[in-house]
Amino acid sequence: MNYPNLNPFTSKFRPRNKYGIDTIFEHPIPVNNFIQKLYESENLEQIKKMMSEYPGTIIITKEEDQCLNSRGLGRVRPEGWSQAYEICGIKIVNQEEFKTYKSRIINNSQQLISTKS
Repeated sequence: MNYPNLNPFTSKFRPRNKYGIDTIFEHPIPVNNFIQKLYESENLEQIKKMMSEYPGTIIITKEEDQCLNSRGLGRVRPEGWSQAYEICGIKIVNQEEFKTYKSRIINNSQQLISTKS
């Protein structure tokens, strides 16, 4: 079956082919940009603020990663991550949306199996 069988929100290791498709961790704000902004900080309060607002990572497919890189958006996001993801058709989902997606995929797979029987 080709559906996600693990919850990416609880993943504690680098995904590779965990969901039936090749996946990787992606930084919405490229790490090099983030580190540069930390270096440019004027005080500890600015650093704390940036650290608390850092979005972390998301899981994307290799194809989505290739899209970002082929458009020059892998390491630089001049218009921000939201614009870069829109260009490549990447949609961010929260944990509840993921659960709904996973249920839908599993139900569709089970329906296909039952109609073939």
